[in-house]
Amino acid sequence: MNNLSHKNEEILNAGIESVKVYCALHDSTQMAVAFTFEQDGELIKLPPIDASELGSLNLNQMDPRLLCYNRDMIPTDRVVAAYLKQEVAAEVRAGRVGVLFDRTGWETLPYGQHAYIAGNRVIGDTGNLDYIFSQEISAVTLPDQPERTDREVVRDFLDRIDRTPDVLIPVVAQSFRSALGTPFEEAGFPNRHVVELVGLQGRGKTTAVMDFAQPFVDERGEPANAARALSSKAAVRDYLAARRDVAVLLDDICTSSDSHTQRQSMETAAFTLRFAADGTPQLVKVGKRSKKIRNMSGVIITGEFPMKAPSDITRCAVVLVREQMRGRQPDDHLVSAAALSRFLDYFAADYDHQLIKIRGTLSGFDPGAAEDSGPRQQRILAELSVAFQLFLDFALEIDAISEKKYRKWLEKTENAFEMSLSINNALLEDLERRSMGNIARIIFEATKLGGLRLADSRKTYEENPDDFDGFKAPGKRRMIKQAAIAAALTKASGCSITSNNVGQILRMEGFVEVGADNHTAGAKYPNIGRFVALDWREIKVRAKNIKI
Repeated sequence: MNNLSHKNEEILNAGIESVKVYCALHDSTQMAVAFTFEQDGELIKLPPIDASELGSLNLNQMDPRLLCYNRDMIPTDRVVAAYLKQEVAAEVRAGRVGVLFDRTGWETLPYGQHAYIAGNRVIGDTGNLDYIFSQEISAVTLPDQPERTDREVVRDFLDRIDRTPDVLIPVVAQSFRSALGTPFEEAGFPNRHVVELVGLQGRGKTTAVMDFAQPFVDERGEPANAARALSSKAAVRDYLAARRDVAVLLDDICTSSDSHTQRQSMETAAFTLRFAADGTPQLVKVGKRSKKIRNMSGVIITGEFPMKAPSDITRCAVVLVREQMRGRQPDDHLVSAAALSRFLDYFAADYDHQLIKIRGTLSGFDPGAAEDSGPRQQRILAELSVAFQLFLDFALEIDAISEKKYRKWLEKTENAFEMSLSINNALLEDLERRSMGNIARIIFEATKLGGLRLADSRKTYEENPDDFDGFKAPGKRRMIKQAAIAAALTKASGCSITSNNVGQILRMEGFVEVGADNHTAGAKYPNIGRFVALDWREIKVRAKNIKI
């Protein structure tokens, strides 16, 4: 024990018992210091502080029992801080440095073993490692059920998933895939997707995610990684970047009665989707420095997000909640958290072999695949399926399920993800039908479904002009009013298309003849007005040869 003194004047009413320095594994400049003082035979341990805060250290504020004054009652905080900085430097020079865990997720420990940092506890073998947790992550924890065996926990967990496997398997798979984000990335498969739950309000989407994919809780026992999706883009970005190897829920995305809030939420949703699924780092200012941050978590969103492009849909695994979720039990969340905890412990003990399994199972999927929707969508579902299958392998190994039940669960997993894929394909088809990318299909389907009403002949049109938008002309032409086409395109695409826009669009697509003035060649008839003469043969071909 050291007695801190300066020029024979007492400056602290306690002695230093120990100074411990801890360094983050991923950043050697990130250090924390923990102090222990002795006062009248009692040890006073202070919470660890960032080493950069030593210069402004105020021990009296940290603990009122510690007084930094000399005999003349003059504050001596600076002298104390300088002395403690010397002690810290001496510890570093001597190599007496422990490990600071300041982020959740997987870490490679100094002797090569892997461990998962689950908030305020470590899952995996740490040996004799001296470590502490930062204040931020020590405020969350991954609950367990220590009184139950692995077999009991896993068997109970699977029974609960079996209530609604088509919904809960993808939700749970995203929880597992998120917790295994680092090993998947090491295997060549970074986290590049979002799981979206859609369905009518009140069906239990949020509750399902909270119970089965939000295992971490804060000091109040509330889910620690769930947030409303109405924040700013920067807030959502920082939120996702700060949570590593965990599943994050953004709830009620794009749901608001206020039009301004709705627009803001839609913009944030679009940004979130790309930030979470593209893996592209963003440059942000931190004080005077700039650093790159990227999404480190698995993202689950609930609520209706109106997709604007096919690439939006192919970034998602969509799970449709068709019916009211039933059978919920009060301890669903605790059982789910315990199951994940046991699975991570199993994974950590055999980390390198598990990594080989991931790489081998997904070897047929190119992680750098192009933006083609097929390969990307299949890769997303394959990764989720593999994450869930790794858990099933664990369940089989500890005899929580039999070989027969294992095969049944594999069938249920395949069915759940086939359903998700079919939903995505239906969304893509609907978006293509509405997209301005296929003008021919919009116009063609509008004539078939009544959006554009065409008379069989000019004579029929002239008899009832208010009932029609145009008429069939001899040969392969259709005469349609430009304003009517504009209305059909506006309704189908959700974009505001004016009559002036229509001429340019039709010329660019090659559906009309171009006049001498480079404008759309029109056909004007006495008494009934001007029409656009569409090349219907070309329309049919471009609409993918749909039969009339």
